Amino acid sequence: MPVAAAIPMSLVVVAVSSAAALVPRAGAGQIRWRIAGIFGLTGPVRPPPGPRSTASSTPAWPSPGSPC
Repeated sequence: MPVAAAIPMSLVVVAVSSAAALVPRAGAGQIRWRIAGIFGLTGPVRPPPGPRSTASSTPAWPSPGSPC
């Protein structure tokens, strides 16, 4: 299977298996919906850029074979 098709297919598999596990747990009252909502809303938030994204294009270490 090509990668372009495998990635979306794996996401579908994860979504279906998660939904299948959610139904019995929700019916049994085993889910803390407030915590799940907080986690679900804050999970996709992108973290602030770190030093890698603001660093110059010059590598910190010389590559092998280059003069020091």
